[in-house]
Amino acid sequence: MGGVSIATMIARAVATLTLAGVYFQDHVGLITFDGCSQQMSVRPGIGKSHAAHCLDAYRDLVLGRTSHALNGVNVTLADMLRKASMVPVVSDFLFEDYEQLLDELLDLNATHDVFVLLIDSQHAFELPSISAGWVEGIDVETGQSRLISSGDMQQLGARIATWQDTVEAAATARGLEVLRLGVDSEQFHYQLVEFLAERRSRKQK
Repeated sequence: MGGVSIATMIARAVATLTLAGVYFQDHVGLITFDGCSQQMSVRPGIGKSHAAHCLDAYRDLVLGRTSHALNGVNVTLADMLRKASMVPVVSDFLFEDYEQLLDELLDLNATHDVFVLLIDSQHAFELPSISAGWVEGIDVETGQSRLISSGDMQQLGARIATWQDTVEAAATARGLEVLRLGVDSEQFHYQLVEFLAERRSRKQK
C-alpha cells in the first residue's frame, strides 16, 4: 500500500547492512529463508560490488527468478556460519511458527552476535474500505486462498500490528535485541544506522 511493499523495506535494510559492511571492510553474506527452507544465497565477500550482488540476489528471489529449495538437505543457520559472525535477521515474521525460529536464533546467539530487525508491516494491510461482502485473499508466497469478510478485512492492519507486538515481546523475552523498522524512509535509515553505531560502540567497550 502507498507504493511501498514489505519486500522493498527488507531490501532497504539489506542495502544498509551490506553498505555498513563495506564501510567497515567486513565480509558480508546473505542467507534467505521462508517458512520451510533456508539457504546461503550469497557467500561472504567484501566490497561495493559484492554488496550490490547481495541486493541483486534478494531481488531475484522476490521476483521468482531463483529457486529457494534446499533439495531435501536439512541445513540450519548454524551450519552455514563457519566462524563467529554478526547475524542481523530481517523479517516481518508473518508466519505461524515464528517461535521455532526465535529459539534457533537464541541458540545461535550463544556463539554469534544475533539481533532482529522486525519490519513493521501494518501499512501493507490497511486496505481501502469496501461495501459489505466477501473478498478472496491469496497468499502470494504459498498460493493459499481464503474468503475474508469486508469487516475482517478492515481489521487486518490492527491484527498485523498485534501479531508483530507479540513477536517482538517473544524475542525480547528470549534476550534477543529487536529493532522495529517502519515505512518512513528517512526515519528507517536513520534508526538503523543509529542502532548499528550504538551496538558497535557498546560491543567495543
